Parts: sequence; structure tokens; C-alpha cells
Amino acid sequence: MKPLYGMLLLAAVGLSFENLALAQAAPTCNLSGCTISTSGSYIVSSGGVQGLTISANNVVLDLNGYGVAQLSNPGVVCTIVPGTRGNSCTSGISGNPAIKITGYNVTVKNGIVYSGFGTGINVTSPSNANSNVTLKDLTVSNFRGPGIDISTASVVSLINVQSNQNGSYGIIGQNEVTMQNVTANYNNNVGIQLNSGTLENVSADYNTGSGIISAGSITRARAGFNGFTGITGAAVIRDARANNNVSTGITAGNSGVVIDSIATQNGGDGFSLSTGVCYWGLSTQGNTGVAISGGTPLSGSTASCQ
Repeated sequence: MKPLYGMLLLAAVGLSFENLALAQAAPTCNLSGCTISTSGSYIVSSGGVQGLTISANNVVLDLNGYGVAQLSNPGVVCTIVPGTRGNSCTSGISGNPAIKITGYNVTVKNGIVYSGFGTGINVTSPSNANSNVTLKDLTVSNFRGPGIDISTASVVSLINVQSNQNGSYGIIGQNEVTMQNVTANYNNNVGIQLNSGTLENVSADYNTGSGIISAGSITRARAGFNGFTGITGAAVIRDARANNNVSTGITAGNSGVVIDSIATQNGGDGFSLSTGVCYWGLSTQGNTGVAISGGTPLSGSTASCQ
């Protein structure tokens, strides 16, 4: 990872050689913050960025391995003690996010968002439009607020993202959120909380609240050592593992399906399932409560129960 100091220079990508110098001169941003208000593709050319807003639509921002902290409030360190839940930061939100996105069709990728009294990344859906925002190959940590707040956005994708060691939620979202290869550990609230979406290969460990909460599809999820329930879902939970959580391992409500999943050493039931939930291929061991509470077992791997 490149050092986090210096100035931010945003340069449009794909320009001819003779126009490159002019393009690098405008737009430029110093340590006092920057707003990208024109569509296009940009790249960060040096470190030390504090505060960045994307208000334009149709923007691609490559952090180029550099980092972004909160404007005027960098330097927050949320320390952890391995083997314990959460971190040393008290929850509280002060000031603008390190990265604020209000435009649609925006991609931010390839860097770290690393410190502040507020939120790491905040995405807000434009009026009467979906966000269509992609966050990719990012590490977010050491914020007193949520690491990633997409609770007032819709249609957001997170790919290869870590949101660890924050003073509130690791990731809090709303509707139509897609996650692939996402981690949320050691946060001082729920690791990952969504209304709806598709989660694949996600994990949440050592959070003070639940590990993962989502009403959408959850596949290959892991949640361990959290302060409440490991995984809570309402649609399909497949190939999930919940271990050593303070309360129930895996909870499913409404008329969902739970398949090929494991719950071990949890402080409540292994699985707590609503009446209309079907299940098949579940494994439990060492839970304080009952192994499987509620639900209807399937006779095969095809989900069909009334």
C-alpha cells in the first residue's frame, strides 16, 4: 500500500499525451477537501487525502492504492484486543464522511478509507433515482460512525470490501444491495445489516451486535463470536456457518429456506426457525439451547414446504 501523505491530484483517464498536462492541472484538490462535480474517470495520484465528495453522475474514481481520511478529523484509531468483541471507539458521528457519494452510476475502487469521527463512506440515492454505486477493492476502518452507510441508498454493489474496527455498524444498508467477498469484523454494532439484497461469501466476526442481518439471499456466510445472533435471514440461507455467538447461531423468519448450514457452540439455539421455514442438511453441536427450534424438515434438497 502506498504511503498516506501528500496532495490529491485527480486527472481524467484516457487522454492524449499532448493534453495530459492540462488535464492534470484541472481538476486538482488539496487537503482541504474536494468535490467531483463533472462526469468522467479519475485517478488519485498521491496520498494524504482528507474528505472527498462525488456529486456528479457517471463517475469512476480509482484511489490507486492511496487512502482517504475524514476532513479535519483524521487520526482516529479504534484499537482491538484479539479474542474480544468490538473496539475502543465510542460510537458517535461528527462531520462529513471521508467519502460522500450523492451522484448515481458511480464506482469507487482500489484504496483505503481509514480514519475519522464520522462515517467512512456514505452513499445517498439521488432524488427519484437508484444509486447504482459500486464499491470495489476497498478497506474501511477506524471511524467512530459506521464504516459504510448505504441506508438511504438503493442498488449498491460491494465487491472485495472490508469494513472493520468502526465505532458503529460495519455496513448498514437498505434495499437491493449486492455483496461479494465482504468482511465486517470488530465493529461496535451489527457487522452487516441490510433490508434486502444478495450476499455471497461474506463474514462478520467479533462484532458487539449481531454478525449478519439481511432479508435477502445469503450464501457462504460466516459469523462467529458476535455479541448477539450470528446470522439472521428471511429468504434463503445456504452454506452458512455460525459459531460461538452470544445468542442463537442462525435465525430465519417468514417462509425462508435454510440449507447445508452449521451452528456450533452458540449461547442460544443452534437454529431458530419460524413455522413456515423449510430446512435440510443442518448440523449442530454444543449450543446452549436446542439444536433446531421450529421450521419444517425437507425430504430432499429441493425446497418445497407449506
